[in-house]
Amino acid sequence: MKNSKLILVLVLILALSCKNDDDSPRTPITISPEITIDIGAIIDIAPAVPDFDNPVNITALVNFGQPVGVSSADYLVEMRLNDTFTLDIPSNGLGPNDKLWYDYEIWYDEFDEPLNLLTVYTYIDDTYPSDAVLIDHPDFPPGVVGLSDRIRFINIAADDSDLNWKYDIICFIESDGVFYGPYVIDPKIKIKSTSSQ
Repeated sequence: MKNSKLILVLVLILALSCKNDDDSPRTPITISPEITIDIGAIIDIAPAVPDFDNPVNITALVNFGQPVGVSSADYLVEMRLNDTFTLDIPSNGLGPNDKLWYDYEIWYDEFDEPLNLLTVYTYIDDTYPSDAVLIDHPDFPPGVVGLSDRIRFINIAADDSDLNWKYDIICFIESDGVFYGPYVIDPKIKIKSTSSQ
């Protein structure tokens, strides 16, 4: 009888120690890729006059620190609920008088169809820092353009299935006070489903 009780206690201890911990909350993470750009090549392909309807694609000239063999166009960020993704100042490729300025994003679904911003903002809070620079440039559309040297996306909701989106980041290069662009950078994002949280 003593042995049965001892075995029962040991089985209970073993069962409790092997308890699945899936119910514990996941700690959100911050994803901040180390960005490298080829500023010389980007300036070389700058349009003579800014064409805001057709920004020049510079995705191949930007690296997000992805593994060898993965192109920047195939760079995929996977976000779960409350994760943060930050695109910051490039750590490599800029000279002392150079800046990469982010302007805005255009979002697409997995079939390359434009997404309604209300849909995007249901899942993503995109934040530009309050220190954004306001530019009134003669080649820019009438009015003032707000540019920032960083963007932050926060995943604020999840769906029943994964959302495979892509987004175009419209941006400019400033070198020695001269603005070049507009350019577009075209990476991908996956918002993980509620079941994978």
